[in-house]
Amino acid sequence: MPYIHSIVSVKMSQEQKDTVKSKLGQAINEMPGKSEQSLMIVLQDDQSMFFRGKSKEKVAIVELKMLYTQTLDAKEDFTRKVCDIYSQELGIPGEEIFVAFTESEKGNWGWNGKLV
Repeated sequence: MPYIHSIVSVKMSQEQKDTVKSKLGQAINEMPGKSEQSLMIVLQDDQSMFFRGKSKEKVAIVELKMLYTQTLDAKEDFTRKVCDIYSQELGIPGEEIFVAFTESEKGNWGWNGKLV
């Protein structure tokens, strides 16, 4: 189950949330072995965010946690897509969008009362 946790400084309308959710689902579908069918997304908007000691008006951090590892090419492609989505839909400049990956091995995710 891939899990995306998105935190942005801008306020998002419900339409923007729906669009971002859909586009993130499309992006995850293109990652080898991943699918929107098992994707969980949390969208946190309108957050006070600081970088390098300064308040940022338009900034985002998107964390993708997943079982098993991906190639650097797959992660770079996903990063590019995330930056495109957040720039186009939320007006956040690419240099203010950060993507973090956490990859786990089998036995480090639990679901439905057991480890997967």
